Amino acid sequence: MKCHQCGTPAMFLAGPNNEVPLCLDCNLKLQTLQTSRLAEMERALNHRVEQMEAIAGFPLGGKFPPRPQPAIIAGGAVLNNIHIADSQVGVLNTGSIGSIDAAITIVRNEGGQELATALSNFTEKVAKNQDLTAEQRRDVVDLVSTIATEAATPQQRRKPAVIRAIVVDISQLISGAASLAQLWVSYGPIVRAFFGLP
Repeated sequence: MKCHQCGTPAMFLAGPNNEVPLCLDCNLKLQTLQTSRLAEMERALNHRVEQMEAIAGFPLGGKFPPRPQPAIIAGGAVLNNIHIADSQVGVLNTGSIGSIDAAITIVRNEGGQELATALSNFTEKVAKNQDLTAEQRRDVVDLVSTIATEAATPQQRRKPAVIRAIVVDISQLISGAASLAQLWVSYGPIVRAFFGLP
């Protein structure tokens, strides 16, 4: 099934009757928009309560607490799990970074804490690494994005064969960066174990 918006593989169903297929990125955009609208409604209701309190002359209570503001980095991506400086984002695909971050949240919420931590840490280290070219870093981040997206899909729809190939590709891409290669020796088996690969 393809995403109704962009044509990439769909992972979610949206709409009043859950009939609109959406990919991870498009679903994240929809959720962000819905959260923004909800925050606006909460602010409007709080304003009404304040007006009633001014007329009544005593506190009525029942206000919504202020929402914490998410961290925003270049490109407008809201990241909750990955911490990358603006200067490092410039050479990376912010769409892939956003996909990884959103997928990490889903994986963590479904009990995949170890994989979520591994993907988050590895992505941050790739972004900071200077032994890889900008193109190599982009490629590695794109591959990690695919792993994260697959991890966030329901287990019966995952493609272990794709992950097996990606784990090998990442090993080859980072072979020239000793610190990343050493890190992948620890994180590669976590990825394999999550997808049930030997």
